[in-house]
Amino acid sequence: MPEKLTWIRLNPYVSVSCQPNTPNGRIVVKNHDVSPSIILLFGWMGARFHQVLDYADALHELFPSSTIVIISSWAEFVWRSQSYLNTAMIPVVELLQSERNHKTRFRGALVHIISNGGGWQFMTLRKVLSNLQLSTPPADRAPTALILDSVPDDKGLKSSLRAVSPTNPILRVLVFPFLFCLYVSIFIHNRFTGRLPLFAELRVALLQAEILPFIVTGGAPRLYVYSQSDPLVLATRVEQHIAAAAQLGLDVAVEEFEGTSHAAHMHSDPERYWSAVHSMWVGAVARMSNTVSH
Repeated sequence: MPEKLTWIRLNPYVSVSCQPNTPNGRIVVKNHDVSPSIILLFGWMGARFHQVLDYADALHELFPSSTIVIISSWAEFVWRSQSYLNTAMIPVVELLQSERNHKTRFRGALVHIISNGGGWQFMTLRKVLSNLQLSTPPADRAPTALILDSVPDDKGLKSSLRAVSPTNPILRVLVFPFLFCLYVSIFIHNRFTGRLPLFAELRVALLQAEILPFIVTGGAPRLYVYSQSDPLVLATRVEQHIAAAAQLGLDVAVEEFEGTSHAAHMHSDPERYWSAVHSMWVGAVARMSNTVSH
């Protein structure tokens, strides 16, 4: 059992793990350790820190030498300016750059996204990375992998309102008119500016081969985790995205659960869930090793 992590909150959205009782919060990496240098864990919209911590703790057990970054998602995402959203991701960019710049020990990055809210924050991070002007080239021989848990959806108004509405039924009734007007305003703004609708933009972002542009080059394998019983993100929507990814030649794996609700797959069968995640990463490392050897 690895030592318990402590956490440093960098801003209202971003927290980073820190190993206690070690220099600079880091641990010594053993030769046989295949842990990624950094893991980005994007929580679902409205998730409390302790809820996402269940995932972070499990990731720490699998990959004890990885730095783990938790990125939170809140309903305000849909009405905040792009500039504000980009600024919130700066600490994540700096952490990625810091890890990448240590090329002799950079062991790649694992991106773990839960639900559409997590996907939207990832989408924002990709935008920031895509606009970077870096003086040093990205790491070109490091593994990456993408875990997609209960994402992406594509149901427009219905999904948007459900995603940002309060869980309390009374509050939901009170704020629904405001949220509806907000959605219509955003829709009109997107039409006039040529920007894709939020869910369409998310689906496009998750089909990009390079998940962390200007940090690591090369396509990333991806694992889709979903359920036919998910009432929020329909299985058919996820399966359409899986088919699109495969058609683009992306390396795709699927873990389909039965009878599990939205973003509840990990708690229903932790052993199966984390085995799939671990296998995805180990496979990414093996493929990278084979590429380098040839």
